[in-house]
Amino acid sequence: MSTESPIPCATAPAAAPEVTPPLPFALPPDLTKEQAQQRIHELQQDKAFGARWLKNGNDSNERRVLDALQRRAMAAPKAAPKAEPDPVRPPGPPSASAYVFSPVLATSEATAQAAEARSLAFAHGLTTSEFTSIAEQQQKDLARFAGWMTK
Repeated sequence: MSTESPIPCATAPAAAPEVTPPLPFALPPDLTKEQAQQRIHELQQDKAFGARWLKNGNDSNERRVLDALQRRAMAAPKAAPKAEPDPVRPPGPPSASAYVFSPVLATSEATAQAAEARSLAFAHGLTTSEFTSIAEQQQKDLARFAGWMTK
């Protein structure tokens, strides 16, 4: 068995160039926009910094530093948090008596159910229009399914 290479001119592969692995990088939290702009200007004038960036490529620590500085220099001032978030929906009425049923409550059972519905609506913060919509839909369903379970 021959130990010669099947390709007459084949040589051992060249060793990969040694690249420094990227280091974790973070800017000081108290670095201002103006300080970041000044440091960017200094690095742009630094020939050794530019040579290292070109040698190590876009995954280099030099690119990470400049990118972080540029982000800090362009960052808008942080907005102060709002005291209270905007409500997603309007608040409910001030009392349960604001919830009104459009149909007439003819029986004592219907009156008791209406009182319970009012207190639940108030406890869950439903608006009067939501309450009215639910009550109207319930009345429509009663008419639609009347006699359905009596067979």
